[in-house]
Amino acid sequence: MDPSVLAGLAASGADVVVQAMATDAWIMVRDRIAGLFGAGREQVAGELEQARAEVVADDALAADAAAEWRSRLRRHLAAHPESVEELRAVLAEFAPGERGRVVNTITGDVYGTAIQAGTIHGGVRTTTYGGEHAERRGPRAGRDVSEGQAGHGGTERG
Repeated sequence: MDPSVLAGLAASGADVVVQAMATDAWIMVRDRIAGLFGAGREQVAGELEQARAEVVADDALAADAAAEWRSRLRRHLAAHPESVEELRAVLAEFAPGERGRVVNTITGDVYGTAIQAGTIHGGVRTTTYGGEHAERRGPRAGRDVSEGQAGHGGTERG
């Protein structure tokens, strides 16, 4: 396999490892990455745990951990090309942005509250603004409200 492809996969794998260290996905990522190493999986799992402990204690070491695992994964993939597909599966499952793209679309008029989000952490509160606003329908359509809201210190352009 092309060395640049292996290097890219290894870099992505190392990024997933380091990013997962502070998440609930850590154990799954650790076990899947260690599993790439076959018979040496127990030792690799221990080394991953040691790297995690170091990064959790001092997040400035995250770049060092990523460089270490990038190199280890690259060498492993070069020696064991059968591991490439398993690493790709790990990346498909855990890499940020690799889980699928969220596209939110609203067509037509919205009456009430519309919330569009890929992931929401915490509560969602809605508030209502009763002041003037830029009207996008009817006879005022096309006018902008700049420097604040019209009637509230701003100026209307249109």
